[in-house]
Amino acid sequence: MLIASIIFPVSAMAANSFSTTVGFSRQFDGQTRHFTGHNLGISGAFTANPTTGRFTVEPRTGVVFGGQGSRELNRSGWAVERWLNVGAGNYFFRFNKAVDGVWVSSNSVLLSSW
Repeated sequence: MLIASIIFPVSAMAANSFSTTVGFSRQFDGQTRHFTGHNLGISGAFTANPTTGRFTVEPRTGVVFGGQGSRELNRSGWAVERWLNVGAGNYFFRFNKAVDGVWVSSNSVLLSSW
């Protein structure tokens, strides 16, 4: 089983996963979903013009409190991040970036838990 976890992406071992699209030019909160695993992950190919710069993403259990720690991702290109031992439950992912007129989007974001 250890070999399979090295060869296959995290989504292959996911307790549950959701595919979604995102587009944002400032803070954006995704849909709340129930994750059954104790770890959370996000992966996707993001695009922006200009391609430089970064944004943050954070799984949250509440609008004001309940963040699990944000991670910085490039505005353009493939990205993978994970949060370990956060516990199963209802989470939404908060995307945030500077208000600078740049639109960041992806048609292939995978949110997963394992």
